[in-house]
Amino acid sequence: MTNYSDTYSPPAPTINIKIRNPVTLESIAVPMLLDTGSDLTLVPRFFCDKIGVKASETEFLELESFDRETSIAYYIRLDLTFLNKQFRGNFLVYDHSEGIIGRDILNEFSLVFDGPRLTWKEQE
Repeated sequence: MTNYSDTYSPPAPTINIKIRNPVTLESIAVPMLLDTGSDLTLVPRFFCDKIGVKASETEFLELESFDRETSIAYYIRLDLTFLNKQFRGNFLVYDHSEGIIGRDILNEFSLVFDGPRLTWKEQE
């Protein structure tokens, strides 16, 4: 079981995942919010820069948040490990201190969110 982070109000499910540069194999741990309301996974640019992975300058996606605010996120190629399963390919990078694991990855797992106990776990 993993505890929710109390840095959010209300507390929210988070995890540290690993991202890896597919060329140099350098990796780093990244704090991520588990967000079932997000279609896609977003990785903080700061951590990508630390391992030398650069975002595309031409491939991007316009994002719209729940409050209808729009922003641009660029694609980045990397390896991402979540709950011991590796995902390789293009993800979106953005300028925040914590990333988001969206349904593009979450839908590969059966997860149980226990709000009253502020914990979550993978369902076996």
